[in-house]
Amino acid sequence: GDDIYKVSRLVADFSVTTNALGPVPAALAATRRLLDDVEESWITPRGGDVQAILEEVRENQLESVRLAAAPAVEHYPARTDPVLEQLTAGFLAGPENIEEARRRLLFGNGASELIDLLARLAPEGPFCVSPHVRVQYREYQRACANAGREQTSDPKEASLLCLVNPNNPTGDFLERAAMEAWIEQNAAPGSWVLVDESMLFWAGPDWYERGVSGGFVREMAKRHIHIFLVQSWTKIFSCTGLRIGTVLCPTAEKREQAYSKQVPWSVNAFAREYLKAALQSTEYLERTWKSTPRWRAHMISRLSRLYPNWTFHGEPWLSWVWIDTGSQETADTIYQVGLECGCPVRHAKNGYGFPTFIR
Repeated sequence: GDDIYKVSRLVADFSVTTNALGPVPAALAATRRLLDDVEESWITPRGGDVQAILEEVRENQLESVRLAAAPAVEHYPARTDPVLEQLTAGFLAGPENIEEARRRLLFGNGASELIDLLARLAPEGPFCVSPHVRVQYREYQRACANAGREQTSDPKEASLLCLVNPNNPTGDFLERAAMEAWIEQNAAPGSWVLVDESMLFWAGPDWYERGVSGGFVREMAKRHIHIFLVQSWTKIFSCTGLRIGTVLCPTAEKREQAYSKQVPWSVNAFAREYLKAALQSTEYLERTWKSTPRWRAHMISRLSRLYPNWTFHGEPWLSWVWIDTGSQETADTIYQVGLECGCPVRHAKNGYGFPTFIR
């Protein structure tokens, strides 16, 4: 995401997977209102000496006689936010399961904080990533390496399984039945399974029927296989500058275990207010589901005319395109030209180790 700082004038950022609609207008307005709650008053060590106060003003020492009050900025946020918890639990689990999901829900400073937390807390032992993809979101490997874990290619040997579905960057996706069957067949009792479903929100209004189900999570917990569903809200609602993510833990007890090791005040007041408004903006999501597949299809259509030898990967509803140009030289050139024209793309040589690919 930092390629935008390599351009002299940013036109459009194609290097990230955030929603192309940009930030949610209603959420921006809600966040802005926090800064509208500001008061300024005059104070001075001169007491009631009016002449002395006027002298200070004339000498342009205005800051010395002004006192600002901005609750959202100067106060610690509340430890909990019941409204945010209810809205998020309802969005993820449906209105009939709000209270049950709320007890299992944990917020963090972006999904990255939660990934790091879970990689440290999971039972000791090696980790594995999805065998269904050639490469996946690297944050899981980074977090596990920082926690001192070795990587294994055999999921049955792993105490921590890290799956990204839909997978970033390749765009591969396993439907619910296939994903649940794989977990049931490969996760060992006592293991933790992290399933990152951050990109599933783009699948359409039926997205919640295509991810790992609550019933399956409960059934696996009875077998001592603990499934944690990870969500990043900064991609679908285009707010990476605010940082907010969640994990839906398998049980309330596992949620409390993670919460007890989390740093306090992990989510700031502005991110909370933004997400509350964004979750209620159904019109924004409807526009996302309608526009994204059209934009993606148009992009592929135009690119395939220009470069008929390129191959394009990923589900048609995803917010990015994984492209094999077939040539490292071509990929290098595309990346450089993108920077020069203010439209950066992600070069898969960096971070992913695929020198002929761009995203």
